[in-house]
Amino acid sequence: MESGLHRVYAGRMANGAHKHTLTITLDDETAARLESAALEAGLEPEAYLNGMVMDGLADIDPIPESARRFQQEQAELALANYDRTGISFPLEDVLEEFTRRVESRLAERG
Repeated sequence: MESGLHRVYAGRMANGAHKHTLTITLDDETAARLESAALEAGLEPEAYLNGMVMDGLADIDPIPESARRFQQEQAELALANYDRTGISFPLEDVLEEFTRRVESRLAERG
């Protein structure tokens, strides 16, 4: 393996998601360690690194705490409103309106 591992992959994965390319530069010692660890795991170096990245990101919560608090507050307000009025909305109606708004915003972006 040459140092400065540079391999480019493009296209779509089986699930339709786009692949993204990340180029990393490794010194010879690190590249050799990577190749050895990947070989031991029975993987190509790229697949081995991908697994390491996915494992490293697994514990990262994609929803910021402030957004989580806001969602909780909104849910509590909605429940209090229901408790006070007894009025609720069918899920299908809410989802239909939500979908319409999302599609409208996407159309505006072009």
